Amino acid sequence: MLTNRQKISANGVLQWSTIRRLTEEVMQRMTVKAASSETPIGTLSGGNQQKVVIGRWVYAASQILLLDEPTRGVDIEAKQQIYRIVRELAAEGKSVVFISSEVEELPLVCDRILLLQHGTFSQEFHSPVNVDELMSAILSVH
Repeated sequence: MLTNRQKISANGVLQWSTIRRLTEEVMQRMTVKAASSETPIGTLSGGNQQKVVIGRWVYAASQILLLDEPTRGVDIEAKQQIYRIVRELAAEGKSVVFISSEVEELPLVCDRILLLQHGTFSQEFHSPVNVDELMSAILSVH
């Protein structure tokens, strides 16, 4: 589950106790529901798999995260948890680019929304965003 070898190895030797501890910390922060930190990622629900992927990059100390449709195909509870995680990351000073085709969720996590038309920015919205105005702008672009 982890991606930052410098944090989990000493002189090139993997430290399994450190891996286990950090995996459990990431799982707790991301609210991943699994029987244990040894549970194969492929056996988790879609929402938990998404949270594991986000957690990997958070653990790797990434300052910019590009999340493309992070809530697609996940249940409402997992969506709420992903929104919480994104807001926490932004509060920590990380930049999060959140791409979504679900217009209603954008104002929940974005402080700025940019519309693209033919590869260039056509409009910009700042928080708070009115979903109806955003939808109208999207429809006028297409």
